[in-house]
Amino acid sequence: MVLKRRAMYQAVTAACLTGLIPLVAQGQTGDESKKSAQGLEVIVVTAQKREQSIQTVPLALAVIDGDEILDRGIFSSNDIQRLAPGLSGQQSGFSRPRWFIRGIGSNDPNLTTESPLGVYNDEVFTALTSLQSFPIFDLERVEVLRGPQGTLWGKNTTAGAVNYISRKPDFETSGYVRASAGDWGSKGLQGGLGGAINESTAGRISFFHQSYDGYAKNLLTGKDGPAFEENALRVQLLTNVTDNFTALFNVHFLKSEPGANYAYQVHSEAGGADRYGFTPDYGTNPKAGDAYYAGESDNVTDTEGALVKLDWSLGDYTLTSISAYDESVNTSKSFSGNQPTFVGERDNTSTWGETDSKQISQEIRLVSPQTSALSWIAGLHYFRYTFAQDAASATFSPSSRSNYTRTWRDQDSESFAAFGSIKYEFTEKFRLNAGLRWTEEEKDINIHTVRTPTGSTTFNNVSSWWQLSALDTPFNYNQNVFENRSWRELTGDITPEYQITDETLLYFRYARGYRSGGFGSTIPTLNAQQIAAGVAPYIPVVEPEFLDSWELGSKSTFLDGALNVNATVFYYDHKDIQLNVQAPNPLNLINPPSGSFAQNASQGEVTGFELETQWQITDNLRLNAAWSLVDAEYVDFYPILSVSGVTGVVDRSGNKYFRTPKHQVTLDLEYRIPLDGGSNIILSTDWVYRSHQYYDAARQGLAQGEVARDVNGVVHQYGWQEQGGYWLGNTRAAWQTADEKIEYFVEVKNLADENYVVNATAASPSYPVSLGQPRFVQAGVTVKF
Repeated sequence: MVLKRRAMYQAVTAACLTGLIPLVAQGQTGDESKKSAQGLEVIVVTAQKREQSIQTVPLALAVIDGDEILDRGIFSSNDIQRLAPGLSGQQSGFSRPRWFIRGIGSNDPNLTTESPLGVYNDEVFTALTSLQSFPIFDLERVEVLRGPQGTLWGKNTTAGAVNYISRKPDFETSGYVRASAGDWGSKGLQGGLGGAINESTAGRISFFHQSYDGYAKNLLTGKDGPAFEENALRVQLLTNVTDNFTALFNVHFLKSEPGANYAYQVHSEAGGADRYGFTPDYGTNPKAGDAYYAGESDNVTDTEGALVKLDWSLGDYTLTSISAYDESVNTSKSFSGNQPTFVGERDNTSTWGETDSKQISQEIRLVSPQTSALSWIAGLHYFRYTFAQDAASATFSPSSRSNYTRTWRDQDSESFAAFGSIKYEFTEKFRLNAGLRWTEEEKDINIHTVRTPTGSTTFNNVSSWWQLSALDTPFNYNQNVFENRSWRELTGDITPEYQITDETLLYFRYARGYRSGGFGSTIPTLNAQQIAAGVAPYIPVVEPEFLDSWELGSKSTFLDGALNVNATVFYYDHKDIQLNVQAPNPLNLINPPSGSFAQNASQGEVTGFELETQWQITDNLRLNAAWSLVDAEYVDFYPILSVSGVTGVVDRSGNKYFRTPKHQVTLDLEYRIPLDGGSNIILSTDWVYRSHQYYDAARQGLAQGEVARDVNGVVHQYGWQEQGGYWLGNTRAAWQTADEKIEYFVEVKNLADENYVVNATAASPSYPVSLGQPRFVQAGVTVKF
């Protein structure tokens, strides 16, 4: 049996290396085509827009199988960070994930922000970072590409790309249902069913539901929170129009209703008291699950879209067209109120907002066969997205702080790209890959902001206070500003690779990527000196950032295909970095002169090393392990900081990249225990270690709780904007029937109940600190058919 597996592994690998046969049809799940010697899977990816074994792709990437995602109870787009080495997607409550790979990412939550990491659903780019948190279900796999993607992928990015690939319709009937329940009143139900509709058409329908009541008591409402609910549906049809022409249709819907995006307020007065004398029970050291204080909120996002993928076989060539349209509508309201131990006259505030977004994309590419020494890919890509946001905020009491602000934002972004990649096989062992991408982008934005004078604002209808008709006070600020920018850029990569042996590939990759420019989300408030100098209201513009990457990697297979060992050494030259610089507001001003805004304030250098192994130790024991070492430092970092109205340039050169632990370790272990009668007990656990990291680029170096004063004597407690090293682990136990159709399971997330900070913002005058979720236990059953 071992000899048979070994022969099959060698034959499949050799065929893939020479390009003589396609490895596996996309979506095929048969064990005969995926198992190698000792049972290690031959993983098929499309990271380079054609089917290849992961061990033959000269690129640092990770793949998470869809069945593994299902088995481990991974339901959120960012939660794949559990199994993807070097990826971080930390999330504050239910806000968008803060994606980081090798130190490259963004902490900016504004809609105008261009993400440095490309998030794709079935090869379709998701433009708005606010929509990059979504449920994942009935997937074939997820591919995580590390390093700049400036050639083949739909949007030029500096960090990398994550592609979520749905399970496609098949002409054989298959499906599954997974039901679970657990802590916090949680309920989960998902499933998929597909098969032939007629001789030429197959379909698949997939659904998802997840909800829970929350794990901490909201002292204002008396309810547990933050509550959460998501419902999603995906319907696909695959039809063979002719013998050489297939069409895939995909329509999808999502409704997300997150509760209040709570944060623990860590106040700056002695013992953690606020300026009114109120001290929360947790004092200065909150833990996830502690009772908290937050107002009520309503937040609903409806997303829907459609995709059409057409494939023509033109002889040995393949022409592919991917057309997609997506839109979303978000409505939100939040209300504050007074804390339970009311002392003094507190702020009574509310916010309201509506956001509509739309995006359309079209890609056409032609792929040559891999049967000759020269192979290539060429294509065109068009992308456009727009959003319109209407947002208001108001303070009703105390009367001395009463105010009203409303802002309308409209942005239109359009890009066009032409790309091509070639690969030439000089000898059986030496090959050269090279690619170029020409991108043209244009963006325009209009921001209109109105305000009433602080301390003299009154309302004639508080129930609909956000409407202009509800005001009894005229505006003292009314600015409408338009801005437009366009950029053109040539990027690409070149990768020589050398097949040392049939089991070892060595490659060098140079790649250049860029992150599109953009705009600030607000019209800055001008100070007296600027007004006197005749400075006109403006919208800040952020120019593109660039990243040049040099990478040396190897991919090796040992033990007759039972062990894969991949290693990478890389260096980044990072220029014109778009950084979200936080400006504290210790005086709690209504309209501070500045806030959190993006600046091209720094250059940077990143060096790193990555080591990954996948080892099928025995037929029943599998281990995946990875270690990444990243040393990332800002160079020539001179951000503009504004504190209490005093604005100036400061030197922060030498600071470490934020949200970038120097060490990250990933461990994933699964052990199967065969029982009499053919059933199995399956035990699995996965752990991630992240060393110390900062959450702010400009303010670093103080221990948690330590205070410092700036040149104006203002106290800052920067220590909350960092997190020490910690392990985060999950475990699972399951009993599987002999036919592998039914599986009963118990899962525990955050097994050690680790308390850790995922985000903290500058004092205003309190630190809003967001913590990771506490331990979560659930049980359920999965039925496959």
